[in-house]
Amino acid sequence: MLPELSAEFQLYNSNGDKTNQLAVHNYIKINLPIPSPKNWVYITDLRNEEEFAEFTVSPSESPLVKDKLNKEIKHFFIDEATSTFRVSIKGLTIKGYEIGKNEGINNEGVSAGKRKLFNTLLAKGAWAGFQKLQWQKLTKYLVHKIEIK
Repeated sequence: MLPELSAEFQLYNSNGDKTNQLAVHNYIKINLPIPSPKNWVYITDLRNEEEFAEFTVSPSESPLVKDKLNKEIKHFFIDEATSTFRVSIKGLTIKGYEIGKNEGINNEGVSAGKRKLFNTLLAKGAWAGFQKLQWQKLTKYLVHKIEIK
């Protein structure tokens, strides 16, 4: 049996401290299940309505780097990309979604830093199906179909 390839996610506040609080202006560090640099996203929106709850993230720099002149986006997608994670309930049906928009490759200019080739390979791998496997696992967790240890 092949080992399960699963990313690990850790929340950080805007000061770069670990937290358990999912909140706008917090960050999520993504450790991919392959040897790679860390990827970071910034929580831009959080909604909790009667029939759904969702949060939206965008690629970002690391909050651990205090040098604000370092604008290297620590993610393989461009900073205009967003991912919205939504859990909805209608009657007895619960659904989990990941909705990606503007998913361009971060492989040009200053924001890509030294990651241009890596970002290109990782984004193409994501589009080839790896991303779908990760988001399916996360959305199944969000709707309590699986437990993650």
